[in-house]
Amino acid sequence: MRKLIKIISLVLSVIILGTCVPAQVPAAVVTENESFAEPTGATASIVSIKAKKKKITLWYKSPGANNVAYEVRIRTGLEDWTTYETTRTKLTIKKLKRKKIYTVQVRGIKLIGDMLIYSNWSKERTVKVK
Repeated sequence: MRKLIKIISLVLSVIILGTCVPAQVPAAVVTENESFAEPTGATASIVSIKAKKKKITLWYKSPGANNVAYEVRIRTGLEDWTTYETTRTKLTIKKLKRKKIYTVQVRGIKLIGDMLIYSNWSKERTVKVK
């Protein structure tokens, strides 16, 4: 329950501030009912990626309309993933390194009852920053 409150407060802060912050959301959902802990079959997909000078803008969509938030993760090479959480279907990631190739994935987060359900990660998409 504490994790749910922490995640909801993070989502509300994203809505109020209108910016994205690195997410501090657990990768898996732990619940009493194990049937809800598995990711859903429907995945969010990246519709478009535009690279500009030191930034990337992503547009993505989800097959379901019940998503309360999205997680976007990005990395360059084989480094660790950096995860962002947002409630919008467009995200601009700034302060990136020029001439680097980044890999991006997205997934949806649904709220069913009082549990957060994560979809599977989308296919990896790569983009080169200008």
